[in-house]
Formats: sequence, structure tokens, C-alpha cells
Amino acid sequence: MGFTRQSVSIAVGALVVTLLQLVVAPYVTVFNAMPNFMAAYAVVITVLRPRTTGPVVLAFVMGLLYNLFVGGVVGSLSAVLVIASVVAALAMRSLANDTSFQPLAIMAVTMVIVEVAYLMVLLASGLGLGFVQALIFRALPCAIYDAVMGALLFFIMSRVAAESERLQPNHGPTLLR
Repeated sequence: MGFTRQSVSIAVGALVVTLLQLVVAPYVTVFNAMPNFMAAYAVVITVLRPRTTGPVVLAFVMGLLYNLFVGGVVGSLSAVLVIASVVAALAMRSLANDTSFQPLAIMAVTMVIVEVAYLMVLLASGLGLGFVQALIFRALPCAIYDAVMGALLFFIMSRVAAESERLQPNHGPTLLR
């Protein structure tokens, strides 16, 4: 099993995003909404590579690391991100076109699904808020924050992917006339 340049760049990006989540995210909260860089990164990679199984594994690992480092029921965000990753990949396979709107819309809807599903897990595990209050003051602001972070990551990662494809030599068959 060989490592490609793209898989190594995704792994390095995951490490950078994990460090951002641990170091930067607690200090950039807005109205008690802390961004979940790890979930946004997992969804962005799913949207960029919907036809591979790697994003599902990445979503599981990122969710597990989030639960271990930031808090929450261990494995809960992993389960939510794996399901959301599969749904986002299926949506990208069936709805994708060559515009930027479609992936951004799928990412935004996926981030809302992730935050609401994770909120339900937190409420089931004993979060001391009512559903409507937690939805309005935690899940929706976090989903908006995550969607904005995901959009930024999407444009950065799509630019990096385009650059790496442009720099790689063509290893396909050469037709000589």
C-alpha cells in the first residue's frame, strides 16, 4: 500500500486542523459557539473526495480525537461524523456539478446535521439544557460557524488539490503519431 501525495497532504492537514482545534478554537468563540475545525475538515475532505472510502475513516478518526481532546461521550462525534460523511458523499455523487455552490450547500446542510445530531447525543448523555434552548444557543450558532470554517477550508483545499494536480506529471499513455 503506497502513500500518494494527496493522502499525505490530507494527513498533514488533519494534524494541522487538530492543533488548530486544541490551540486556537477555544479563543475564537463567538456567543459561546466554538468552531469544530475537525468536523469541518472531515466534511470538506468528504466533499472533495466523495468516491473514496478514506474520508469516512478520516471522519471517524477526527471525531474520536475531538471527543478525546475536547470532551463529550467518547465515540459519539465519531458516529455522527461517519454517518454525515456517508450522507455527504452520496449527496455529492448524485448532485455534484462543476459549480462551487453545490459543495458549499452540501457542506452547510451536513454541518447543521452534524451539530443537531451531536446535540441530541449530548442531551441524551445529560447536558443540562432543554432541546429548544440548546438548539438555538448552541447547535445553530456552531453549525453556522462550522459552515463558514468549512467554506474557507474548502476553497483552500480545492486550491491545493488543483495545484498538486497541475504540478504532477502525466503518467498516462502517450500517443505518438
